[in-house]
Amino acid sequence: AQTHVVIIGEATSNWHMQLYGYNRPTNPKLSKIREQLIVFDSVISPHVHTVMSLDKILTLSDMQAPNKKNNTSIVQLANAAGYERISSIIANAAKEKYFVSTDNFDDIIYDEALLPILDKVLKKPSKQKIIFLHLIGTHGRYSSRFPESYNYFKDNSLNTKFKHDQAFKLINEYDNAIRYNDNIVNSVIDKVRQQNTNSFVLYFSDHGDELFDTIDFIGHNEYQA
Repeated sequence: AQTHVVIIGEATSNWHMQLYGYNRPTNPKLSKIREQLIVFDSVISPHVHTVMSLDKILTLSDMQAPNKKNNTSIVQLANAAGYERISSIIANAAKEKYFVSTDNFDDIIYDEALLPILDKVLKKPSKQKIIFLHLIGTHGRYSSRFPESYNYFKDNSLNTKFKHDQAFKLINEYDNAIRYNDNIVNSVIDKVRQQNTNSFVLYFSDHGDELFDTIDFIGHNEYQA
């Protein structure tokens, strides 16, 4: 039996992840199992917008050949290999699709809503499962991505050269969203581990956000220097 889960994050920068040396405890749970993880350190997103990025990440296209003839997606390849799966990103190719968020990114959306659906899919009888989870992650508005119980970072002693109220507020919100994301990813790992099958959980983000890290700017822009 095989159970594989691919978690697609959203707008989450490893510059703000404790696993990558960030000076805040934004990954307390994943850091506890650090020795059980393979932490990739040389992965670069091809774009800073979701659709353009995942178009290359999840298909045979790439930066050198963005419009390959006879292109196919990882979901179609998994289908050909006999896997059952859930997908919310290249959804038309998936046998089962579940959508739990809205089209309005200003809504308050917590990724924990995916966990009961994951439980349901994991219980289905199938020898080969590959499950794709697309998180809302740390997509702006950052304050809407974590419950009040994860409002952990509130101070202004931040490692940024842009010392103004907006920077302090948004960096704290972003880091809180990443700390909550850490809990979601760790929960998925625990659920898959309990299946006691040949399995893996892979996490990557479609792109990151600039949070006053290098310039006085927040968000992502394909043409921003």
